[in-house]
Amino acid sequence: MSYASDNLQTILCLLVRNNKLDSPAFDIEMNRNASIPDSLPKAWRRAFARDLAEPADHADPGPERRAGRMLAAFIATGLVFLALPGTLLGVWNLVNISENHSASAPATAWIQAHGQAQLFGWVGTFILGISLYVLPKFRGRSLRSFGRAWTVWALWTLGVGWHWLGVVYAWHWREALIGSAVLGLVAYAVTLRVLFAPGRAGRPEAKSVPEDLGSWLGIFGFLGLGVTLVANLVLSLQVAFKGASSAYPLVGDQVFLLLALWAFVAPMAWG
Repeated sequence: MSYASDNLQTILCLLVRNNKLDSPAFDIEMNRNASIPDSLPKAWRRAFARDLAEPADHADPGPERRAGRMLAAFIATGLVFLALPGTLLGVWNLVNISENHSASAPATAWIQAHGQAQLFGWVGTFILGISLYVLPKFRGRSLRSFGRAWTVWALWTLGVGWHWLGVVYAWHWREALIGSAVLGLVAYAVTLRVLFAPGRAGRPEAKSVPEDLGSWLGIFGFLGLGVTLVANLVLSLQVAFKGASSAYPLVGDQVFLLLALWAFVAPMAWG
């Protein structure tokens, strides 16, 4: 009996892995398996057969709940950066402009800190969290490297927060510029490692090339984020070693903003 049961399960496993769910052979073997009740609907019986044939993957509720909590942390952090360093500092800059009747009243570094809090603080945080949650599913597997995913969240949050505090309060701003830029790049590199790490041994992954423009724009925007982070590090090193204040030089800041807008933000928004 044990040998017959193992043989049936092996046959079901082969049929499932070869995507033969609609074949007559699958229905015959499923009917012979006594562990799948005949009274159940056909779709339910096929689901039972899949569970018998191979262990649960991205449909497993345990990892899915952990991935959901991780995504919620990224979203909540992005909203905090949106509301406080981003919007609050933006409103404060507008108040200074109104009181002094001059667009140059707020410090240039404060305006740039507001822009970075918006660009990386909530847009970048949202993109990283959503990418970690969604992209593994496109490869036919769920997120498994939760330790690395939480490392991305910690490094990214620390980097964005450090940059804002260092620039706004002029608190060790040279170290803040370099350190925050390095942390952002490391977080991005860890994200790539999580997304493109090989799956479990013996488990085939879905290998599909995106066919729609939106997916390609999203991929281009995600790669553009990496290029933007590299440019941010180059500017941070330049200002930290040669600048008299934490403000990026005019030409460098304009190039950085154009790169961030057209290589990162616009493709992500259109995608």
